[in-house]
Amino acid sequence: MKNLSIPIKYKDEAIPLLEKLGYKEDTEWNEISIRCRNTHILASEGKWGYYYFGKSYKFLVITIEELRELAGETDPTPIIEPDKLDLLIQQMRELRAELREFIKDEKPAEAQKWKLGDRVRITKKETHGFKIGDVVKLIEYRKENDDDTIPWLAQSGSRVKWWINESEAELI
Repeated sequence: MKNLSIPIKYKDEAIPLLEKLGYKEDTEWNEISIRCRNTHILASEGKWGYYYFGKSYKFLVITIEELRELAGETDPTPIIEPDKLDLLIQQMRELRAELREFIKDEKPAEAQKWKLGDRVRITKKETHGFKIGDVVKLIEYRKENDDDTIPWLAQSGSRVKWWINESEAELI
């Protein structure tokens, strides 16, 4: 199993969880480390102790939430076997990274910052009669406090006009 590191601010909760996972206190090391600036609890080789987490250490920093899950505190399933620990942590991190990417890709329509005279390509058909793919020009903007207001009046090359939302087109 990899060496684990938990920020010291979670020590009151982390120590019982580590002991539930089978780690024992390294009393000899903890006695020596009293004089040190402790920033993390490191768990390795079946023991846990207070350490200063420097760049030279090759420990896997985990969150208290991950430790709670590993110790079976958030799930009624049995305690996870130590040899499966690395795989579980990696899977949790990959899922978290995928979620961050998904959230990052979801940009709100307001972020487009359209302005009068801009040309946009129609991508959805919700409030207008344009065809998907039509390129239209923004000719009027109405700012109202009503959430149901469709803010942009757009005009096609053939002078057809419809009100559109920013979520229905992309700036070109």
